[in-house]
Amino acid sequence: MIGLNARDESASEIGFWLIPAQRGRGLMSRAVALVCEFGFQPDGLGLSRISWRAFVGNHASAAVVRRNGFRYEGMARLGSIQRDRRRDTWLAGRLATDPPGPAPDWPAGEFGIA
Repeated sequence: MIGLNARDESASEIGFWLIPAQRGRGLMSRAVALVCEFGFQPDGLGLSRISWRAFVGNHASAAVVRRNGFRYEGMARLGSIQRDRRRDTWLAGRLATDPPGPAPDWPAGEFGIA
């Protein structure tokens, strides 16, 4: 499952999940690339920005968006709710002007990047 949730007329938030049996094959990375391409195209959705957030510790989701040009923007302390409990949330975003390849500015220690 993958989708864009409109934030306003020029920005959306991407969300996705994949059943465990299909993970690790690059499927979600390709799907995110296609959705972003359509989202940014003037004859698609014509977005200026696509944002992403995930609970701290969701390294697989972070790897997918990092491979697709999303730049790390920080952590929102207790920024989201899961099962009636507030949790810290990682934040990243990609602008229409950002290149689609791997983003270079993610913190090395937290994300296992050398």
